[in-house]
Amino acid sequence: MYKLAIALMLTTSMAMADNDFSFTVMDVFQISRDKVDVLITGRIETGSVSVGDAICLHAADGNTPLTVSAISFQGRTDTAQAGDIGGIGVKDIERDDVRKGDTLSATCD
Repeated sequence: MYKLAIALMLTTSMAMADNDFSFTVMDVFQISRDKVDVLITGRIETGSVSVGDAICLHAADGNTPLTVSAISFQGRTDTAQAGDIGGIGVKDIERDDVRKGDTLSATCD
């Protein structure tokens, strides 16, 4: 019984990581550092994200293409995957451009 439950959890986790990147914004912090202007915190719902990836902010006032310049997920600083809670650092955007409930994804479609 336990083996089946563990196998199901691993299969579900791997399937979620294979899907397109989707992230729900929980909070936003203005940070002026070399690589980061804004740190967007939340949870990766599906897929994965790495430093250098092109992503898209889906906000009430439209979509904005961004590039991941930093990652902070449970001690990892290069990549994160579905289920991880942490932060994505981006440049060339203001804190007020991102709100709780906005989403990030792999494309601006």
